[in-house]
Amino acid sequence: MVRPNPLWWFGQILLIAAACFFVFFGISLLVAAYQLKDPFSFIMTFFAANLIILISAVMVVGFVMRAYRRLKGYRTRTAQDVDKKNNGAN
Repeated sequence: MVRPNPLWWFGQILLIAAACFFVFFGISLLVAAYQLKDPFSFIMTFFAANLIILISAVMVVGFVMRAYRRLKGYRTRTAQDVDKKNNGAN
């Protein structure tokens, strides 16, 4: 059984961290939008912040699901290999 590559995990953690950064950046931009006096600037900043939050949150969910599936698949294959060895030994 081939173990998951540690470099792949490092890349996934880096992508999750970058996406989380943009979620928090979008939240801070959304809070800052409420302090603007010009209605046009408020609307533009408000929708831009919401778009940043939405896209970044979807990226976080996607990266976490990819890592979970990879980990689950590795554990499932490992358990199946153990079962095959145990059944073959009988």
